Amino acid sequence: MPAVVAAFLHHISKGAPVARRTIALKVPRKLPRVLTTAEVQAILDACEHLRDRLLFAVLYDSGCRIGEALGLRHEDLAAAERELTICRRDNDNGARSDEERRRQAATEQARAACLEAQRAEHFHEQVRRWRLVPQAAAFLDALRAEVADRAAAGDDVAAAQQWLTWAEQYVAGLDPLRGDLRLPDITEPTLQRLQTFLRDTGRP
Repeated sequence: MPAVVAAFLHHISKGAPVARRTIALKVPRKLPRVLTTAEVQAILDACEHLRDRLLFAVLYDSGCRIGEALGLRHEDLAAAERELTICRRDNDNGARSDEERRRQAATEQARAACLEAQRAEHFHEQVRRWRLVPQAAAFLDALRAEVADRAAAGDDVAAAQQWLTWAEQYVAGLDPLRGDLRLPDITEPTLQRLQTFLRDTGRP
C-alpha cells in the first residue's frame, strides 16, 4: 500500500494491520452462462446410463432445478404429451419455499414476453406483405401485357393464362389491409421457446 494511502487510512485501523480490504468495491452480479446446444449434446453423449441421460435432458428441456427433477414422480410425467408437472412439495422442515413463487413469476414474465414476440412477428410479416403489394401489382400488369402480346402473335398462352390467373388470386390475398384487422391467433409457447425468454429474465 502506498505511504500516502496508508497515512490517510491510519486512523481507521488505529495503526494495526488490516487483514482485509478497507474499501469494498461493488462488483456487478454476473448472470450464469447458458450452455450451447453442442455443449449440451456433449454432456448427453458422455452419459453412460440412460438414467443420467434422462436427468440431464429433463434439466435442459424443462429448465427445472436439480432438486425438482430428483423429486419427480411417475404421475408427474406425461410421455405422450411430452409434458411434466413440477409439483409443490414440503421441505424437510415442513415449510414451503418462496422459490416456487419466484419461479412462477419469472415463468409468467417469460410467457408474456413470448406471446408479445409472436404478435410482433405477425406485425412485421404484415408490413413485409404490405410493402410487397405495389411490386406484385406492377408485375401483374406487366404479366397481363406480355400474355396479351403473345396471344396477339398467335402463341399458345394456355399455360401462361393459368399462371396469370393464379398470380392474380395470390396478389388479391397478399394485402393485409384487405383481410380481418385483428390481433393474431396466439399459440402457447413450447418449452424450448419459453426457455429462451426465461434466460432473458435471468432465470436459468
